[in-house]
Amino acid sequence: MNLTKTLFGTLIVVGSFFMPCVPTNVFASGNKELCTVTSSSKVYLKGRLSTPTTRSSSQSIEVFQENNALMVYYLDVLGEIEITIINDQNMIIYSGVISVFKSSKSLIELSESLNGSYTIKLKDSKGGELAGIFTIE
Repeated sequence: MNLTKTLFGTLIVVGSFFMPCVPTNVFASGNKELCTVTSSSKVYLKGRLSTPTTRSSSQSIEVFQENNALMVYYLDVLGEIEITIINDQNMIIYSGVISVFKSSKSLIELSESLNGSYTIKLKDSKGGELAGIFTIE
């Protein structure tokens, strides 16, 4: 019986590597807003902002990639957030500041960007920072 469970589990894990990326409906963690993203499109952020988070969310910001655009969800009141996107040659391709006084979202279009690896950095007014890597293909 244990061998059957192990074999079945292994098949599920291996099979997931061969599944195509399909559109999936997900909820942004904090505001229960439905958005359509591809299953591999969440940009995982590391670091910590200085602003406190609510108990319902471990991070105050979530980022999803949809082709050549990023959808940024602000899940808490954050004040001013500086957003910078850097390519793999350390050149800034996007920079902006947004005031977040309530749960909101913003769209960052990157249609002019070339294929490659990029880093998004989100910095609050007290110096806390989140950063994540995404790829444009």
